[in-house]
Amino acid sequence: KRRLLTLYLNHVELGEGVFGAEAAARHYFRQGASQLSPAQSARLAVMLPADFLGVGQWYEDFSQTTDDEVRDLLERARERLQANPA
Repeated sequence: KRRLLTLYLNHVELGEGVFGAEAAARHYFRQGASQLSPAQSARLAVMLPADFLGVGQWYEDFSQTTDDEVRDLLERARERLQANPA
């Protein structure tokens, strides 16, 4: 499971032309993934994938998203996961 998650996070598209968690951290926050704060990590997490959350778009300036917007997106993701468990 850990290997699959690592492969996924290294290749998932987290914005138009932005592939992988490390690239997304550098693109949105100008620092490596290991340097992200919990809030910054949450902002990337709600983009996994944007379509799943019903967002239907990429956040070009996602680093500027408010905490309330992030909480709302995380709540929507939690609700969808509970409604459709794997």
